[in-house]
Amino acid sequence: MSDIAFSLIFSISLFPIAYLMKDAGLPLSQFSVPSFTISSIIIFAYVGLLPLYFGWDEYRYDVGITDSSIVMEMLIITVISMLFMIFGFKIGAIFKGRISKAYSSRTLNSREFIALCGFIILSIVVLIDYISNLSSIALFVAIAEGSQESKVARSLMGNDFAGKYHWYKLFIHELLTVTSYALFVNYLSGRSVKYLFVFMFSFFLTSFAHLMSTEKSPFLWYLIGIFLIYTIQRNNSVYKMNGIFKLSVLFLAILIYLYILFMGSESSSDAIESILSRTFTGGIGDAYFYLDFFPKQHDYLLGLSFPNPGGLLPFEPYPLTKEIMSWVSPENRTGGIVGSSPTIFWGEIYANFGYFAIPIISLILGYIVYYVTYLCTQLESGPIKTAFIVWLAMHYMHLSDTGFSGFIFDVNLYIISTLIIIIIFYGSGSLVSQRFGANQR
Repeated sequence: MSDIAFSLIFSISLFPIAYLMKDAGLPLSQFSVPSFTISSIIIFAYVGLLPLYFGWDEYRYDVGITDSSIVMEMLIITVISMLFMIFGFKIGAIFKGRISKAYSSRTLNSREFIALCGFIILSIVVLIDYISNLSSIALFVAIAEGSQESKVARSLMGNDFAGKYHWYKLFIHELLTVTSYALFVNYLSGRSVKYLFVFMFSFFLTSFAHLMSTEKSPFLWYLIGIFLIYTIQRNNSVYKMNGIFKLSVLFLAILIYLYILFMGSESSSDAIESILSRTFTGGIGDAYFYLDFFPKQHDYLLGLSFPNPGGLLPFEPYPLTKEIMSWVSPENRTGGIVGSSPTIFWGEIYANFGYFAIPIISLILGYIVYYVTYLCTQLESGPIKTAFIVWLAMHYMHLSDTGFSGFIFDVNLYIISTLIIIIIFYGSGSLVSQRFGANQR
């Protein structure tokens, strides 16, 4: 009976979600930051629940995801969290109005172009400083010595980095990415050889910054952002199925190569199996352990996993994702590998406050996503605005695989948005678009 109940809930839940999104003016078939956020949750935190429940994913089953009743809980919580996020979108639409499209019809002016080149130079300087603090680069270790030897180097480049890794990441990932996006919008708007050359330089630099630690997903998210920009500029923000199919084939080919190189997959079929597992169950699968760990193994955290910027507050943040990983895979710690187990945003809500806080905080997050997007659409129209909105979509996409507190105390958003506002004002002398109607294609 429980199998039938799970199958029914899984099969019908997307219909009201799609209807409510369309009713809010945010159809899933058309790009917007809120619709892309929900689509990401569906792909990365909903689809994978089916193989988890029936035990089709052998790897996840072997690591301990064996209790179908917990997976049923995960399904119900994921559906509820999406519905309340959409209610948050609808509240935002009521109070602020519909959000406009991100299309840009012009190229960068000279001031904007120079400022973006300055961002690239700044990112290069930070990248060089970051590399100077490393004993080895995981990408080069994987190429020269193999995937197994690169795991420790990868850990030392991220979770076990001796310095303030999040500040380096802000420049060599986030700032570099949004700059590259703006240069791509500029190329699509101008189609000149000069614009293409500068974009390609930023493309290869950004790709290296994402791949040097042998992490695959940041590079793919970057490519997805490129695809979103093309969709906005060429298809009026409407997704084309043939484009999605071609992108999926390209991504599969890239991932097969990267899994063989970085993860030690022995064949293409072995790589494909790992890719499907990581894509559809890798993020949501860890939520299983959050439900199993709290409160049986540890009391609810009551906010202790929240960031403590500058140590201003009187508490030491609980390393939630690292502790879950250590509990699930204690052999990593003995092997000198510091791993983490991030999961969909409601996992951290549950770890801190239990079930009842999930719908409330989901609604608040939905409103925040909508409100921030609305503010962005009021900026002066141009390539930088379009790039910023796409970066914002990629930023909030991580609600599908990351805790929620980082989106409340959102340092990356504050800093990137400040830099974007400065460059827009510097480039045009105007912060808010004087032609709001021009934001709509």
